[in-house]
Amino acid sequence: MSGGRLVVLDRRGRDVKAYPLAEGLATIGSDPGCDIRLLLPTVSPHHATVVVHANQTVVSSITVGETFVNGIGVSVCALRHGDQLAVGGRTLRWEYDQPVRPPAMMSLPALPAVAGRKRTRSGRRPLGEHQRASMPGMLTSASISLLTSPCTRRWLSL
Repeated sequence: MSGGRLVVLDRRGRDVKAYPLAEGLATIGSDPGCDIRLLLPTVSPHHATVVVHANQTVVSSITVGETFVNGIGVSVCALRHGDQLAVGGRTLRWEYDQPVRPPAMMSLPALPAVAGRKRTRSGRRPLGEHQRASMPGMLTSASISLLTSPCTRRWLSL
């Protein structure tokens, strides 16, 4: 996952120019000393930095000007493959050289029905003698919050 490129997009979303980035720090701004120079009046001289690590890439806004990742204003955010970074009205897309594909979801085998117990209309088993509705055995689903990056939150239902 180390290394990638920032691709500058035009207003129609077409690739204009690609800036390859190896591990390390790159600056985005209008200053001639910046690694990625954007000559727009809305871009600060030193607008943002992109730090490429071996296992992730992080963008940091270092100015009062706004920096967006996928349309959300951020101060610091981990980038994923295909994320769009907007700096001063200019859009760039982050691409890893070798993106990591998420592992395939494993399907769990169905639990066998317990003989002698019937299910109700909702799919739940009726309460046993020594069970209360708050016991963990009565739960049919759960929600888990996974933070995939500091910018996004996803919910999974089990």
